[in-house]
Amino acid sequence: MKNRILMVDDEPEFLELTKLRLEANGYVVATADEGQSALAVAQEFKPDLIVLDINMPGMDGGDVAERIHATPELAQTPIVFLTALISENEAATTQSSVQGEHFLSKAGGSERLLDYVKKTLAN
Repeated sequence: MKNRILMVDDEPEFLELTKLRLEANGYVVATADEGQSALAVAQEFKPDLIVLDINMPGMDGGDVAERIHATPELAQTPIVFLTALISENEAATTQSSVQGEHFLSKAGGSERLLDYVKKTLAN
């Protein structure tokens, strides 16, 4: 069975390109372009991993992650925050206060994300 990834980002071009890249590597990908729809899609789709932009209008990534962790059937779903707000070096040293959450810089490109996804879903 293919692993399921929920990709959440408010930049349509980035969202589509990243989705295509993940699908080309064998993942089933659902997308959402803002926080509220991300919660609805997560409930329905039941992803194995969530890739979540931090800086979005309305409900930001931190709020989405908080609500996901408060939902029993999604609480153990790993989340990776993908953001343009920090550099690749900062992302490598940033720790989340919630286990299962990690940070990647958008500057690291799709190859870095793909490596992270493969490693995380292999466990």
